[in-house]
Amino acid sequence: MKVRETSDAIILAGGDASPEMHQLTKQTRRGLFEFHGRSYADIVYSEMRNVDQIQRIAIVGPPELERGLSLQSNDIFVPEGSTLSDNLFKSINILRPAHHCLVTASDNPLLTATAFSDFLDRCDWSAGFSYPYLRHSDFLRAFPHATNIPVKFKDGIWIGGGCVRLNMEYLPALESGVKEVIASRKSLWRMVRLLGLSVPVLYASRQLTVGHIKQWCKKRIDVDADFVPDCDPAFAIDIDDPEDWHYLGT
Repeated sequence: MKVRETSDAIILAGGDASPEMHQLTKQTRRGLFEFHGRSYADIVYSEMRNVDQIQRIAIVGPPELERGLSLQSNDIFVPEGSTLSDNLFKSINILRPAHHCLVTASDNPLLTATAFSDFLDRCDWSAGFSYPYLRHSDFLRAFPHATNIPVKFKDGIWIGGGCVRLNMEYLPALESGVKEVIASRKSLWRMVRLLGLSVPVLYASRQLTVGHIKQWCKKRIDVDADFVPDCDPAFAIDIDDPEDWHYLGT
């Protein structure tokens, strides 16, 4: 019988609410947004706590968030820093994951323990990192009319998920790449340009493949990348702007 790998986890729940989201939610901090009377961070934590493969969990966010959480004894709260990168690497330094760390944000109250568990069961744990994705058509079947932006590859139209498994053995090599991705995450074209001069041409001509991205990861940061297909559609939902908020309400 195959032994299940295990991972520690980090939930990123920091950051200020935009003026528009403050007006809608009456909250000044993103981690305090509520769904059915519970904070997003509390929902994601509760689901992750029910994942068999997860050991310790760190939640990073504003001090007022900690008061509304009931953390188990091995889990910790980390006061947020000034940027998303600061929050991630500060949490890693405090939690000190032994081998692997699953990282997700708190802005998705639809994520479930089953979604996390399925993703982890299908990861290649020897790879430097694992990332979930699925066909955009499958995403739209689950969330009709959702406006989350897909990526058009040669072999189909895909959409990525909102978490990543990091192999701590490769953290020094991954750190610079992770920071670049975080800085570029709000722009599809900035993300594409991270992959090199030829990649925007490949993307514009619909010739880009997952294989090209794996090759870039191996060449640029010397790690094997693992992209896990057909993951839960909820991974691709995030509720952090008014359009998403109104969609969640429907």
